[in-house]
Amino acid sequence: MNGVRPFLVLTSTNYNDNSGTVTGIPCSNKEFATKGQVLITKEILKEGKVSGVIKTEMLTTISKGRLGRYIGRLNDRGSVIVGDKLEYFLVPLRKKIKKE
Repeated sequence: MNGVRPFLVLTSTNYNDNSGTVTGIPCSNKEFATKGQVLITKEILKEGKVSGVIKTEMLTTISKGRLGRYIGRLNDRGSVIVGDKLEYFLVPLRKKIKKE
């Protein structure tokens, strides 16, 4: 169960080089995305041939040892889309903090 899985790394290369962990979002091989997820298509990839869904609701930190080989990179549009979905996912937290 805790094997190598597709994973979108969000933390910076500098952080990753100096830490045993990375923070990011797991991906699945599904062919459709729910409201808070991102369907991976060639339109959001800068390089690579990746398909599936970025599961933004599963934001997590994992050991670098669980990372496999590099398989692709998002383009600017893909980064904006993922950022928007993360904001959608985290907005309730931000609203709660403003009320306090």
